Amino acid sequence: MEREIKYRQPVWVQGKFHSWHYWGDVEGGFASPIAGNQKKDSQQYIGLKDSKRTVEYPYGQELYEGDKIKFSEEATISAGMDDWHTGTIKYHGERGYPAFDVEPVIDCDYNGLSYIMACCVVEVIGHEFD
Repeated sequence: MEREIKYRQPVWVQGKFHSWHYWGDVEGGFASPIAGNQKKDSQQYIGLKDSKRTVEYPYGQELYEGDKIKFSEEATISAGMDDWHTGTIKYHGERGYPAFDVEPVIDCDYNGLSYIMACCVVEVIGHEFD
């Protein structure tokens, strides 16, 4: 499987979030970031998709740095319990921990995002600019 290197960049109109500009390896070619917009606002695709299948996202919605997600362990859902948690996907390189993870941090023996993707139903519910 080929690794997709792509980003989304927020487009601001009158100081408010308006939409996304996707750049990098997009639709079989390379798209550039918007000139003049600050590259530091770009958010990286983390190479994973959520669990929700829709007509728009038949294989799940792509997960990007800055996405807000909700998640619940599959066993909890199977037992009929409504125990959903929320978090935001963040890159922790500036903390000496070069990996994507979820904030608030999950107390587990390894990377919380890896745990969530392995054991939970995950759904994108927004992004940090909402």
